[in-house]
Amino acid sequence: MTNLVLDIGNSSVKASFVKGANLEEVKRFEGEDIAGFIQELTALRKPNILAISSVRELSNDFFSHVESLCERLIVIDEKT
Repeated sequence: MTNLVLDIGNSSVKASFVKGANLEEVKRFEGEDIAGFIQELTALRKPNILAISSVRELSNDFFSHVESLCERLIVIDEKT
């Protein structure tokens, strides 16, 4: 089972696929199209779980889009 974890900060996004307890290559993104970055990451490798930790407010459109890129979406943000 492969999962994808993302930390969405104020200035960048850090992402890594996770197998078991092992992080694979960590990628960093410094742009505005976060959904596009996630789509690019998952184009060849659909994660079972996509876990997102974010300090930014993200739109419902964003969540609708990324939810289609994984089996299960987990979000940790200012509301949780």
